[in-house]
Amino acid sequence: MVRRLFLLVLLWLPALAGAAERVLAFHSDITVQENGALRVVETIRVNAEGRVIRRGITRDFPTVYKGSDGRTVRVSFKVLDVQRDGKREPYHVKSIANGRRVYVGRSDVFLQPGEYTYRLSYETDGQIGFFDDHDELYWNVTGDDWVLPIERASAEVHLPTGIPAGKVTTRFFTGRYGSTAADGEMETDSITGAARFAAGRVLQPGEGLTIVVGWPKGFVREPSALQRLKRNQPALVYGLLALFGIFLYYYLIWRKVGKDPEAGTIIPLFTPPERLSPAAARYVTRMGFDDKAFTAALVSLAVKGYLTISESGKKSWAVMKSGNPPDEASSPLSKGERALYQALFSGGDMLALKKENHRILSRANGALKKALASEYKNAMFRSNMAWVVIGAMLSIVAIVLVLSLSGINSQSFMTIAPLTPWLVVLLARGSTMSSSGTVAAKILVAASVLLIIGFLLVAGATSGAFDHDTMSLIVVVAALVLINIMFYYWLKAPTRLGRRYLDKIEGFKLFLGVAEKDRLDALNPPEKTPELFEKYLPWALALGVDQQWMEKFSSVLAAASAEQPGGYHPVWYSGRGFNDFGRGGFAGALGSNLTSAIASASTAPGTSSGFGGGGFSGGGGGGGGGGGW
Repeated sequence: MVRRLFLLVLLWLPALAGAAERVLAFHSDITVQENGALRVVETIRVNAEGRVIRRGITRDFPTVYKGSDGRTVRVSFKVLDVQRDGKREPYHVKSIANGRRVYVGRSDVFLQPGEYTYRLSYETDGQIGFFDDHDELYWNVTGDDWVLPIERASAEVHLPTGIPAGKVTTRFFTGRYGSTAADGEMETDSITGAARFAAGRVLQPGEGLTIVVGWPKGFVREPSALQRLKRNQPALVYGLLALFGIFLYYYLIWRKVGKDPEAGTIIPLFTPPERLSPAAARYVTRMGFDDKAFTAALVSLAVKGYLTISESGKKSWAVMKSGNPPDEASSPLSKGERALYQALFSGGDMLALKKENHRILSRANGALKKALASEYKNAMFRSNMAWVVIGAMLSIVAIVLVLSLSGINSQSFMTIAPLTPWLVVLLARGSTMSSSGTVAAKILVAASVLLIIGFLLVAGATSGAFDHDTMSLIVVVAALVLINIMFYYWLKAPTRLGRRYLDKIEGFKLFLGVAEKDRLDALNPPEKTPELFEKYLPWALALGVDQQWMEKFSSVLAAASAEQPGGYHPVWYSGRGFNDFGRGGFAGALGSNLTSAIASASTAPGTSSGFGGGGFSGGGGGGGGGGGW
């Protein structure tokens, strides 16, 4: 009985072996065209048993490689035709990590067990190696990632006409990735020069057939450097085109609406321009609002007698409503100053510049900004914000187009997406900080921003987190953000009326900020007195020459202080820093410390942050693998 069962098993073994799911034959017919493209026809005969091959086969094709120098190399891949047993077969293509996967068959149709012959035709470019003394096709015929054994693997390569057969060189490799074994045979047709290869054994899962065919130069057209760049670095090429397009848009719009009227002759003035308050002068000069405009308006209210300012520490400031404010007829307020005054003391006569009062301060800030905008925006300057919004939208469209045209994989996209808002915030914040600082501060901020972006790129590249496409996209996105931010400022343009007032403001600024050695005595400036110092201090703060103004009056204020018991002191200010009459003293405290306190206190808590020998099996183009689905 046991012997009979053993004989039955022996009889069934060949049938079981014959029914094993595998690739019975894999033949690749490769035609090298004169333009360097390859037309490939793969004939794959399989035995399907419904375990791996259920609906049909899959074929993976790499389209992204790392060159010997570490650079990304891209090749094209286009399916031309798919057949099963001589008839057209449905298929679809999906992206995978480094290329494309072709699914042959329909998701709702399952194959009956049996043998099937698939014919996959496709075209690919960028596969030819162009060397100094020859051209070469280094081609992984089957790929090394098949999950099924391949019983017979073969290939035939057809070269452009005119190549002498004796000048064609061939080589091949079999086995796993990196193997230099050559189990098989090869020959070159003495008439046509066609090269034929065949593996001499069954290729197990994970093994493949790789071929090398070389020929003299001059028969296949070599791509230009620009064509190589476009193919291998599409994100960079399309990104540069996007940058050029967005910059061209902004440049043309700037020529149309953003060019400033020609400035007039600047003449030193000893009185401020009419119709302007200190805050308004800063608003018109900057063509926008900032915290220093708030400071200038606050100090102007104090100088006019409407409030007092007290300092008990670098970050501890308070304002108090004057007990006996002047009559507005004798000491008039601008529209903005009146709005600020009413908002500051809507809930009491004293207000500490602390975060717990951020609602009141934010409301006061908004009231001043609104009043200034209603009086001077469009009358003195135009922001042209609509054009900036259009430019920003075009930039977003450009980034999407770069992503789609470049064929960027999802991993690169998911790397860029979360970085984009951080780049926007970083560059915008840096731009805001640098625009309100000194030249040294601007250089420092710009260097810091570039350093952070550079660190991101270097860290990503060295760690392998960023490929060339990702790095190119980061640079493109950062450059687009920077272009939008720059033109946000550059498109602002004064009106003709605004230009005349800017000339007057500049003339008054000359008087306020001119150095002692360059005094304007020949023009009969007003006598320097403590009263004159206080009167124009808000203007000096607004125009960024507060320290020069203080230094100009240092001797006058020191003399006045020596004449009075307890020293000279403005009635509207109490604090520890007034007796320092040098550069960076009292005026510096108002210009920087008070402005910082206002900016900090008017921000809601939690809304800002402080933070050659040789080839081997699996080398060359082609490759991939396959299986079933």
